Amino acid sequence: MHRTAVVRTTSEGKSIMQRRSIFGQATRTVAGAFALAGAGTLVTGAGASAQTVSSAKPIAPTATATMGAIAGRSINLTTAWIDASAVYGIESPSGLAGPRQTVATPASLREGGAVASTGRMITSEGKNLPVANGLVLAGDPRAAENPDLAAIHTLWVREHNWHVERLAKVHPQWTGDQLYRQARAIVTAEIQQVTYREFLPTLLGPGSIPQWNGYRSNVDPTISVEFSVAAMRFGHSIVSNVVSREAEDGSLTGPEMLLRDAFFMPASEFVKHGGADGFLRHIGSDVSNTLDAHLVDDLRNFLNDPPVAIDLAAINIQRSRDVGLGTLNQTRVALGMRPHADFSQVTPDPELASRLKTAYGTIDRLDLWIGGLSERRVRGALVGETFHRILTDQFVRLRDGDRLWWENQSWDRGMAQWIRETTIADVVLRNTDTRRMQANMFLAAERADLGRPGVALAVARTDPHRASGAPIASNEVRSHDGSGTNAQFTALNGVGWQFGRIGPARFADGVHTMVAGDPNPRAISNVVVAYENTSIPAEKASAMLYVWGQFLTHEIEFAKSGTEDGSVFSPAGDPVLAPGTMIPMTRLAVDTSTPPAVPGGASRPMTPPPGGNPGPASGANPPPRR
Repeated sequence: MHRTAVVRTTSEGKSIMQRRSIFGQATRTVAGAFALAGAGTLVTGAGASAQTVSSAKPIAPTATATMGAIAGRSINLTTAWIDASAVYGIESPSGLAGPRQTVATPASLREGGAVASTGRMITSEGKNLPVANGLVLAGDPRAAENPDLAAIHTLWVREHNWHVERLAKVHPQWTGDQLYRQARAIVTAEIQQVTYREFLPTLLGPGSIPQWNGYRSNVDPTISVEFSVAAMRFGHSIVSNVVSREAEDGSLTGPEMLLRDAFFMPASEFVKHGGADGFLRHIGSDVSNTLDAHLVDDLRNFLNDPPVAIDLAAINIQRSRDVGLGTLNQTRVALGMRPHADFSQVTPDPELASRLKTAYGTIDRLDLWIGGLSERRVRGALVGETFHRILTDQFVRLRDGDRLWWENQSWDRGMAQWIRETTIADVVLRNTDTRRMQANMFLAAERADLGRPGVALAVARTDPHRASGAPIASNEVRSHDGSGTNAQFTALNGVGWQFGRIGPARFADGVHTMVAGDPNPRAISNVVVAYENTSIPAEKASAMLYVWGQFLTHEIEFAKSGTEDGSVFSPAGDPVLAPGTMIPMTRLAVDTSTPPAVPGGASRPMTPPPGGNPGPASGANPPPRR
């Protein structure tokens, strides 16, 4: 069930602020994220019209919808690899403008700058993130959006420096640059391992992602629009309610806050009452909300200051139309799945099925995001079969199409085992003052229950670095703009790469014009998303599920915003907003030129068969030495 006391816009998978965050965009003002640092108020009566603000999200086309037409493709302003770019930053290709131009370059985040004199990342007092303009600063410009996200960024900078200190002791002859590169390679591998060992099994169920079986140069890892605009937005549904900091015994070390009041928390406030350590402890004990089609009211009826009406659900629906996303049934067909015949086949909840019919009329109009959240869950997973297929497809392609994936590198046997056994709890224990943590931080556990029967504890591990470790030259260094990972398609998934799609584009003109006649997004939100089935049991997942989801999304997505207005207007009879109130959204920028060539000879992401990986392994290094 959803706790509606307060809002927690999300730190993971997503939320109000997350809107522009986890499903980023280049324009950063209020709409996609309830952004501005200032108190907001819940809309309780007729709302005032809103200013135009952007709430864009990674758009992602790449298909021909009509004869001769080339559907617009949005541009990704970060690398689409899981390469720790959110920690270390990126270098934008010459001429590519974007949000990164206002933040530090990778070199400026290192001690010594370009020469990386010590190999360490810059920190402020207390091993906290550096500060710029009063906010914490990290490799991703969205790190300060909420304190839970900032805590994750703090954790990985500390982890980098932890490895540098130990590497320097066993390799005193190494330069600062060598220390930096090796620590970065280890941190990148650890982030990959946490994602595939803990995050994905919690979300998709154990065994959903097949084991890595070697690099495949013919796999296209391009981020699909179905993943970006719909499936990875599952997190908006599980947004928790408050932001808190906890002591070792579980007591609060500071006042609870509504997340909307914690956006862009000043760095001076972030470090108080336990700082990142306290936030991380709360993330592990806080239970996520139920993953379903319901969003807490704070995410649907919220006024910022100055007054701007925000409905995250309506924005998500409108964004899917902005990018020409196929409907639920169209996407299912593209995935080789059987389309639903009626709404009762989508959900086992008769009330939700009735509301879907009221909102859409016909099953063939059902938007992918709403439909995906409404579907009956796959056994052992938190999502339905359509989202399950999209998420599995994307994460398999991201891993198998990555030549520099950690398992395709040469590691000393001890270091390889260290990475393989890495958990997020393990990283927390060695980089905070936390003494106890449950073994799996993605499953909620009250701190008072730690150590009791049935709650396994994480065990602090010994230093993995040895003088016999593999030399730095054994592993290729990733570029800071993501280019060169695929030897043939050097721009693949680098900064400036375009989003792709699994199914055909759904545009009126086959290029960029949104289809007319679809149900009003705000009306759908009022009828469907406002409904909460309180009989659904609480999730077992912790807040880490959506916090990590947000961090991970920032790792691989940041769509470039355009200038065209795509706002939604409240319909007559709206229970909260005055008729015609604007819910602002800016459409994403698109490229309508000929799509770039991709691995496998296709112009859109390849979709591997369920449970399998396409194509023969190629260019793979032998398994790590045992």
